Amino acid sequence: MRARFTAYMYRLPDFLSSTQLANAQERSRRSEVELLGKGGSGKQSAFEAEERGELLSYIDSYDFSQLVVRNHEPINDMMHKISFGCTIRSRGLRVEGRPIESEILDEQTVHFREVSIFRRLEAGGSWFYDTGEVSYSGKTVSEVIEEKRAEIEQKKQKEEGAAPQEAAT
Repeated sequence: MRARFTAYMYRLPDFLSSTQLANAQERSRRSEVELLGKGGSGKQSAFEAEERGELLSYIDSYDFSQLVVRNHEPINDMMHKISFGCTIRSRGLRVEGRPIESEILDEQTVHFREVSIFRRLEAGGSWFYDTGEVSYSGKTVSEVIEEKRAEIEQKKQKEEGAAPQEAAT
């Protein structure tokens, strides 16, 4: 879990992908198919490329800091539940990795909490991230953008409503 957090901090999407249970299971299945000689190119699929791009976009949107592991509960030898929290701070709007000045987004900080399930594919094997229940305190970037857009729209409507009255006088 700490290694995955570090991968978010250091922009390592391939590590994050390789430590996700669903991806590990798919790689295992593909390896079996290739061993049986039934195809499989070993190339990254369009879906994997898209998933990697989305992950990079998320990583590039935030600075990750202050990881705190709150609870670690072994469910059995093959599954553990881990509760943790961290701080994520918006990097603002970006295009092609470069920041854009914005009146909407400042230093927006969100306190992130997750209860995650990690599983092994085989006894004594590596741990893989399976699922997680996420909660936030503070506003997400999307919520801030939505609020600011609504404020701008209200201001615009007030200005448009005041203009006809001024013309009438």
